[in-house]
Amino acid sequence: MRDATKTSVAPGSADEATAEPAAPAAPVRDASKPRSLLQDAVRDLVRKPLFLVSSGIILVLVVMAAFPTLFASADPQLCELGRSLQKPSADAWFGYDARGCDVYARTIHGARTSITVGVLATLGS
Repeated sequence: MRDATKTSVAPGSADEATAEPAAPAAPVRDASKPRSLLQDAVRDLVRKPLFLVSSGIILVLVVMAAFPTLFASADPQLCELGRSLQKPSADAWFGYDARGCDVYARTIHGARTSITVGVLATLGS
């Protein structure tokens, strides 16, 4: 009696083109080393584009907070009343406040304090 699941096809025969291709074998994982919860979580997160985009944005903000002089050349404490309430320009991307201070420089230099407070509040709760 012939097994219905196994068919023999001679190479180069007409039946070779109609024979069903073998299914690819599933990757074999070593059963002696189970994945940890952290490995599973990281694997699942890395597959999600929203996580990758969010992580990139957070990384950029942390780098900007850690090295504010690379991103804002103006002194955040330098205020000139002559520039009071000027609109955004190439010199001041966010414009100037009522005291004539560069809002962008103050935002970048204040980010470190904001991130520190946020992390400490999260750890403290």
